[in-house]
Amino acid sequence: MNRLKIALAASVGLAIAAIATAEVYKWVDERGVTHYSEHPPAHGAAKRIESPPAPAPGAPAAPGWREKEEGFQKRRAETGQAEPAPSAQGDPAARNAPLLAGKYLTTVRAWATYAMHGEILSGRLGLTVVGSPALEGEAWLRAEFLVPMLRTRDSAMIANPAPPLQLLLIPEQGLLRIHPGEHVTFETPELEHLRCVPYPATIALYRDPRGDEPLDVHRQRVYARIDGSKVRSDGELGAALASGKECAP
Repeated sequence: MNRLKIALAASVGLAIAAIATAEVYKWVDERGVTHYSEHPPAHGAAKRIESPPAPAPGAPAAPGWREKEEGFQKRRAETGQAEPAPSAQGDPAARNAPLLAGKYLTTVRAWATYAMHGEILSGRLGLTVVGSPALEGEAWLRAEFLVPMLRTRDSAMIANPAPPLQLLLIPEQGLLRIHPGEHVTFETPELEHLRCVPYPATIALYRDPRGDEPLDVHRQRVYARIDGSKVRSDGELGAALASGKECAP
């Protein structure tokens, strides 16, 4: 029993160490858009972004990103600034929602892409923002998306018009650099059970990589116009995309 406990403790320690040393890569595509990922691109050069230095021995551990995010969300809710969850019926105004411009960031593109995996429709939500001259130097940011729960293939979930939602941080570990005039793209992994609703996205902007109190919070909704519960084949997906209709039957 003691050996089992020691083995489990060692496994947990290795997992924590792996997360703490997660790497982030940065590269610019042919369109001049900056991308960030935990894996380098298949083609082209990428720059590895160094993690913030480790605390000195004996120093108290800094709160993790999730703890900081939970604290921020709690403070936002207490002040009445919590973002409402998307409605199961969708928000018609969000179908043509304007791209937002703030003091430090402007959204230049918001999109959803789709792919079939058997009879399961998956999609990716994405945002591209540009830093304004008001940034006055280097800043740091991270995006959060409120999305359906991942990797759930239960038939009851597929038929659910309003599946449970979760907070998805991009990148999950660390923050990303941005300079005035620089474009940064965020894209979620493949998500199942997308519905015809506006999915809230929030970009928190910081002055340093520690992720203390945000300098600004930039909100943008990403609209998924295809109802995942009504598409079951590549042909149906092609017809829905070709129709140009939102929430095509």
